Amino acid sequence: GFYGSQWAPINIQPGKAPARPPFKVEQSVLRLAPDANRLPAGMTEKHHMDREALRQRLAADFVRGRDRESVVLAHNTSYSRVRGLMDSSQLFDIEREPQRIRDAYGPTGFAKQTLVARRLVEAGVPFVRVNFGWWDHHGQNFEAHHEMVPELDHVMSTLLDDLDARGLLDHTLVVTFSEMGRTPSINSNMGRDHFSRFSVTLSGCGIKPGAIYGETDADGNQIKKDPVTLNEFMATILKAVGVDHQKEFHSPDGRPVPLTEYGTEPVSEVLA
Repeated sequence: GFYGSQWAPINIQPGKAPARPPFKVEQSVLRLAPDANRLPAGMTEKHHMDREALRQRLAADFVRGRDRESVVLAHNTSYSRVRGLMDSSQLFDIEREPQRIRDAYGPTGFAKQTLVARRLVEAGVPFVRVNFGWWDHHGQNFEAHHEMVPELDHVMSTLLDDLDARGLLDHTLVVTFSEMGRTPSINSNMGRDHFSRFSVTLSGCGIKPGAIYGETDADGNQIKKDPVTLNEFMATILKAVGVDHQKEFHSPDGRPVPLTEYGTEPVSEVLA
C-alpha cells in the first residue's frame, strides 16, 4: 500500500523439491525461517560488513537529490531489515526450545510453525500470522477433516496454554478465522463448497473468556441472531488490542483511509 514496502510482511514460504515418481507435482519443503537470515556459505561476518559499507557509500551518492522518493527510501530500509533478521536468527530455531515444549506442540509442520510464532511473540514481534491449509475440500470433506481438525485443536490449545503459562496471553490476542466458510450442506462429491458465513474465535487480551456471540438456525444455513460484519469483526480486534478502530490515515495524495468503515462499532459483548 501507500506506506511503502518497508511495512510489507516478511513471509516464510515453503521450499520446493522435485516430485517423487510417479507423481509430477513438486513437493513442498517445510521452512521455519526467512531466506535471508543467515550468511551465504563461504562469506564471513567481516566480508558482509565490508560489502554493506560499500553499498551504503554507493547508495548515499545515488540518494542525493532523490531523498524524497519512497521507492529509494524503502530500498535502503530493506537492507537494515535483513540485517535485523540475521541478528535475530535464533528466534526461528526451535531446537533451542526444551524437548518437552516441542513434544507438547507436536511433530507436524503446523506445530513447528506455531512454536516459531510463539517465540516471535515472546521476542516482541507485534503481528504474527500462521497459515494452516488446505481446507478447500469440495470433495471427501470428512476424510480430510478427520486428519486436520484434531491437529488444529491440539496445536491451538497448546499455544494458548503456552502463552498463558508465560504470562503472554494477557497482552496477546489470538484470532482464528478463514477466508470463507463452508456450506452446511454436502455436495455430490461428499464435499462442502464456499459459504459467505463462518465462525471465528478470539482468545486473550481484551476478550471476555468463554463469551459466545451470535446464533444460527438449526441447520447452520442462516444467521438467526446477532450477525457480525467483517468491519465489526475488525473493529473488535482493534479495540481488544487497544487501537482506535475509528482512526483515520491519509494517503500521499490526501485521501482519507479509515481503519474500519465510518460508524462501525466493535462487538462490546465479547470485550472484557
